[in-house]
Amino acid sequence: MLDTLQYIVHETDCWLEIATLLIPGHNDSNAELEAMSRWLVDHLGPDVPLHFTAFHRDDKMADVEATPLATVRRARHRAGPGLAPRVHRQRA
Repeated sequence: MLDTLQYIVHETDCWLEIATLLIPGHNDSNAELEAMSRWLVDHLGPDVPLHFTAFHRDDKMADVEATPLATVRRARHRAGPGLAPRVHRQRA
């Protein structure tokens, strides 16, 4: 998938935006958020919009709590310089 993202950005005229579903305990650690953001800037550049979406329970993964708003705000902060993340919350 990462190769495809690089291809889209560097070899096509397609508009690309990245959407990341933040799932508590699965992909919301500071280290993971910083690594993802660093990869995006290093490989795709700072102009690719980054969206964070809060997870909410449905019939799958019912044992995982919904993503707190504080986690979404932390992700936005951890995105670091060079990215202008967009934050979206799913409605329950």
